[in-house]
Amino acid sequence: TQPSYVKDTSDFLKKMQSIKLPANQTCPLLLFCMDVSKLYPSVPKKEGLEACRKALDEREIPGIPTADVMDMIQLVLENNHFGLGSSRHYLQIKGTEIGSKLGRNYACTYMGSWENELLSKCPIKPVTYLRFIDDVFGTWLGSVQGLKEFHNMANSIHQDIKVDLRYSETELEFLDVKVGIKNNEIVTDLYAKPCDSKAYLHFTSDHPSHTKKAIPIGLAKRVRRICSSDEGFNRHADDLVGQLTDRGYPRKQTEAVIG
Repeated sequence: TQPSYVKDTSDFLKKMQSIKLPANQTCPLLLFCMDVSKLYPSVPKKEGLEACRKALDEREIPGIPTADVMDMIQLVLENNHFGLGSSRHYLQIKGTEIGSKLGRNYACTYMGSWENELLSKCPIKPVTYLRFIDDVFGTWLGSVQGLKEFHNMANSIHQDIKVDLRYSETELEFLDVKVGIKNNEIVTDLYAKPCDSKAYLHFTSDHPSHTKKAIPIGLAKRVRRICSSDEGFNRHADDLVGQLTDRGYPRKQTEAVIG
């Protein structure tokens, strides 16, 4: 398990709760995100395989010998065939297939090795550094120029791995969470991408009644889990009632469930 790795939103929120911001700092505290561009097709084969070999060798209980697992990994990497149209046939020779059972673990294992090299080389490290596959979230105590130098160093680790940088002193989105700083504390709120259509299962669907009954409950729990303030929860809860009403759910029943 890599110390920086975030499994999902719930895991990210749990890690956010453990962050203690430094008091009386003389430098601004910046929130930042870095996103790897086209990770899966860009994982360098030599370095990716070496990262996997090292991780396998460090297992406490190796159920399958490292050499055998490495043979299976190479078999997958070297035999990803795909077609385009009826006459064109290709063999992927770089990176790994998006959506394959191997792809995510292979890419994440490499990114663990990549970030270890990055953090060992940078003279000034982020206060917080977390990663969900190819998306990095962190806090930086220092100047914007120092953060940009850290970003430049990240882009110098390997020629095929390039990351974009976003930063803010107030708030930033990561996964489906909007992270902010208020009164020197980390606060969280729900974030939805502009393309989110809110196309929840329609109430007139032939799905079992218990499925439709569970949808408002599950959505409300998600909002409550993400929003660190009652004000934020109430605002999104009102929006959720309207969205579900538009999808045919009885308003009064939905209001009673969401509270």
